[in-house]
Amino acid sequence: YAPKRVQHFTVNFGVREVLVEKNVIKLNGKKIKLRGVDLHETDPFNGKVVSEELNLKDLRMMKDANVNFIRCSHYPRDPRFYELCDSIGMYVMDGDSHLYDKSYQDILLTRADATVRRDKNHPSVLFWSIGNENPLTTIAEETGRYVKRMDPTRPICYPMIHNYFL
Repeated sequence: YAPKRVQHFTVNFGVREVLVEKNVIKLNGKKIKLRGVDLHETDPFNGKVVSEELNLKDLRMMKDANVNFIRCSHYPRDPRFYELCDSIGMYVMDGDSHLYDKSYQDILLTRADATVRRDKNHPSVLFWSIGNENPLTTIAEETGRYVKRMDPTRPICYPMIHNYFL
C-alpha cells in the first residue's frame, strides 16, 4: 500500500537578527529607522473582514508614503497579512492587549504562545508587543518574560511605557 499525499503546503520564512543597542534598532547588524503607523483591521464596507486585495492595496499605499513599519493594534492580524508584509518588506510589531485583570494571566499566556508559534517564522515581525495602552502590570511583565523565553531572538516591547524594549 502506497500512501497518497492528502495535503501539501509551502511556508516561506526568513532568518535575521534584531537588536536594540543604546536606543538604536539594528537588523542584521545595520541600523534601521522605522517610520510607522498603528493599523486596525477594518474595511469601510465590510467592517472587520479585510480582503487580501484591500490589505495589499493598503500596504502598497503605505510603502508609497515611505512607511516601513506597522504596529498591529490590539490583536494579531490574519496570517496572510504577515505573508504580504514579508513579501513587500514591511516591518511589523505583533502582539496582544487586555492586561489589567490577573484572572486573564493564563489566557494571555495561551494567546501569546499561539501568536509566537504562528508568526515566529515571518521576517517582517521584528518585535513582540506586550500590551497596548494599558498600564504596565505584573501580568504584562509575566507575559513578556514568557514570550522572551519562547523567542529570545526578538525584542519585547511594552508600548504602555513608551519605547521600552527588553
